[in-house]
Amino acid sequence: MRVITAIVLCIQLVVVLGQDPTTEPTTEAPTTTTEAPTTTTEAPTTTTEAPTTTTEAPTTTTEAPTTTTTVPTTTTGKTTTAKTTKSTTTKTTKSTTTRTTTTKKPTTPKPPNCAGQNYEKISKCCSEPPAIFINITNKKDKTCGISTSNTKVFNMFSLNKQQSLKKGWNNSVPLNDSNVGKNLYPLAYFADCWFRAKEVINNETGEIDATALETFITANQSDYWKEILGQAATACVDIVTALSPPPFVKDKKSSVSSAAFFVSQCLAFVSIEYCENRLTTTSCNKDYAMFDTCKNYVFPDVANNGGSKLKAAANKKLNSQRKAGRKNGNKN
Repeated sequence: MRVITAIVLCIQLVVVLGQDPTTEPTTEAPTTTTEAPTTTTEAPTTTTEAPTTTTEAPTTTTEAPTTTTTVPTTTTGKTTTAKTTKSTTTKTTKSTTTRTTTTKKPTTPKPPNCAGQNYEKISKCCSEPPAIFINITNKKDKTCGISTSNTKVFNMFSLNKQQSLKKGWNNSVPLNDSNVGKNLYPLAYFADCWFRAKEVINNETGEIDATALETFITANQSDYWKEILGQAATACVDIVTALSPPPFVKDKKSSVSSAAFFVSQCLAFVSIEYCENRLTTTSCNKDYAMFDTCKNYVFPDVANNGGSKLKAAANKKLNSQRKAGRKNGNKN
C-alpha cells in the first residue's frame, strides 16, 4: 500500500513539472551583437582672405565611401556573435582669395597766380638789358601826353595783370571783357598815338609797319639786342595781327585800337625772356621763376622754350655779321 502511494506521488510530480525528471537541463547562451561605432571625420574649412580683387577657388568635397564590415555570425553550440563596422570620411576644402585695388583720381594742379606778379624791377635782374625803348629826355615834349606812367607800355611788361583765373580762362586775357578795355585804355591810347607820331602805324590803313617798328626799337641797342628785337618786331606784329584783338572802349564816345598796345607788350615780354645773363639774387630768382611759369599763357609763340625760332634767326644773323667783320679785318 505504501508502495502504491509512492508511485502515485511521483506521477503527480511529473505532471506538475512538465518534464522528464530523468532529462538533463539545457542552457542556451545569450546572443551577443557588437556594432562598431560610426566614425565621421570632416576636415575643417580653411579661408584665406587677402586685400582686394576676388578669386574664389572651386569647393572640393571628397567623401570616402562608407565601408561596412559584418563579421560572419558564428554559432558555437548556442552562442551567436555579430560585428558590424561602419567608417565614413568627409573632406571639404574651400580656398577664397580676395584682393582690392584702389586707383586714386589724378589731381589737377592749381594754376599759378600770374596776375599777382609785378615785373617792374625785373629789368634790373638782367646784367645786360636792352636800352629803354622810350626815354623822356625833353620834359617839354608833350607828344601824345607822354609821361613816365604812359611809357611803361613799352618799357615794362604788365599784361600779366589782366590774366584771369576765372572758370574757363586759365590765365589767358579775356579780351572782350569791358573792364579790361577800360583799365588798359590809357596805355593803349598812348601806344597807338606814339606809333602814329613815329610813322610806325600807317595813318591811312591803320596797320603797323614791321620794318618801321624794327627801326624804332633797335635804335641805340647792342648788337645782340638789335638782332633779337629786330626779329621780334616782325614776330610780334604777326602774332597780334592773327590775334585780331578788339578795340579798347573807354566810354560810348571813346575807343582806340588795341593792336599797338599788344605789340608793345610783346616786345617788353621779349626783353625779359631773352636776357642772356640773369642775376641770381633771391628776389631775381623769384621773379624769373614766376615769369618762366607764366610765359606760355600769354605769348607762347615768342617764348624761348629751348628751340626759339626768334633766337635762332637772331643768332644766325649775328654769326653772319661777325664772320663778315673778321673777313673785312683780314683784308685791311
